[in-house]
Amino acid sequence: MDENIPARGYPRSSRKMVSCFHHYKVEIFNEVLDRNIAEMNHRFSETSTRLLICIASLDPRDSFGRFNHENLLELASMYSVEFDPEEQYHLDGQLKIYIDMMKRARYICWN
Repeated sequence: MDENIPARGYPRSSRKMVSCFHHYKVEIFNEVLDRNIAEMNHRFSETSTRLLICIASLDPRDSFGRFNHENLLELASMYSVEFDPEEQYHLDGQLKIYIDMMKRARYICWN
């Protein structure tokens, strides 16, 4: 495993040498990660991925640390059947008030 072999991705004239251990631990590991990422990108559409990101903004853990009202406004626009334009207009202010109240309630409970 300590024997040196030519690294991939370099021109033959200036090829970098790496140990076999490095090759198996780093280069093959990165190749497997790249293939897994590519598979996940093909499995979920952009819309599905965006929907999951928006829904994650509703996570109440860590005092709504993942709260992102822009994502929630986008989520409301995705469900335009449930939210008419007037409700979407008022939702921005309502979300700001809601998160402020939740943070205050958590502060009061812990102090």
